[in-house]
Amino acid sequence: MSDSAKAYVPIDCEFHDRLESATVLRTPVTLRVASESGESEVVGRITDVFVKDEAEYLTLDTSTEPIRLDRVLEIG
Repeated sequence: MSDSAKAYVPIDCEFHDRLESATVLRTPVTLRVASESGESEVVGRITDVFVKDEAEYLTLDTSTEPIRLDRVLEIG
């Protein structure tokens, strides 16, 4: 089942605040992200946090593909 077909699970407010802070401060981040094929690590600066189709996403300056926030397992 694709990410878009799975129900969005809202993330913890404190975790959301950390993502927003990294966006505003343009802090480089390393994200551990879950996907259907396992986990991956992505690095970059968060350029936007937004809502689309009742789910929250972020974009990185190193990728054009948005990442659903409930798929982010860890920020470093």
